[in-house]
Amino acid sequence: MTNINSGYGMLDMIAFASKRPLAFGKMIFVMKSTDTDNYDRITNMITPDNEGRVRVFGNVTDALTYAQDNDTIFVGPGVYTEADELVISQANLKLIGSNTSGICWGPCSLKATANHIISVQANGVEIYGLGFIQNGAYRGIEIDHTAAVYKTHIHGCHFGGSATATYGVYAGGTFDAVDTVIENNEFLSWATAGIYMNATRSKARNNLIFVPASGIGIQYVPTGSDRGFNQVSYNEIAGANSSDTGIQIDGTPSAGQLTLCHNYVSGCATKITQTANGDLYGMENYASTAAGGALIDIDT
Repeated sequence: MTNINSGYGMLDMIAFASKRPLAFGKMIFVMKSTDTDNYDRITNMITPDNEGRVRVFGNVTDALTYAQDNDTIFVGPGVYTEADELVISQANLKLIGSNTSGICWGPCSLKATANHIISVQANGVEIYGLGFIQNGAYRGIEIDHTAAVYKTHIHGCHFGGSATATYGVYAGGTFDAVDTVIENNEFLSWATAGIYMNATRSKARNNLIFVPASGIGIQYVPTGSDRGFNQVSYNEIAGANSSDTGIQIDGTPSAGQLTLCHNYVSGCATKITQTANGDLYGMENYASTAAGGALIDIDT
């Protein structure tokens, strides 16, 4: 996905609007109506659906209400403060923002103060290129509702927390979040944890996480073979060196259930929590030192 904010106005969105075949379902657009130039241009370019309805909305809530399985929602520049939690109940829905990278702030963000920002309640959901601003004691994205959810892909996003914001991504709780992939994102200042991982066959990799005092970068929960076959690798985690933890392993995964490797942790009071059988899954993890870095032995 390329930058769709550059130049005179959303060249890629215009290409999408002209039905470039990138999705199986409908293409739906969210744009600030105050961006009159681009809003009018996109509205004029889009062919109405069979019912004569133009697929341009001023907020994500209305776009989700209209969307069906296999649809793609493109979110244009702006900060969208939705009144309620955004519930994704459509299978294989793609929610695509207009930011350029997960490791830099972009011009497109979803904001909340009194609820979680997104609840994923369907299989095959992809979330990409969005910013998240959470100013309340809630989560950015949660994948835990009334049944197991499969194949959620969250990538290229920026998650901005606050002094009270709890989790950036909460993957699996009472119900499983099978095959969740969380990669190439940035997490900043989530009071409880940037990533909560309690899901089968899931991955947290190549994320950049800044941990506040008393916070956790990645909280890994599964025990033994329960919700196993996971990967936590190639994450860069920087802490405030004040009772914070880089990677917290709550359970004791058994052999073959977790690969924990090539993570880089700096400035955290606790780098990686230790378990009785850490040697079964941990290798090549590094911590910062005065000399520049050292391997972490998570079994001692």
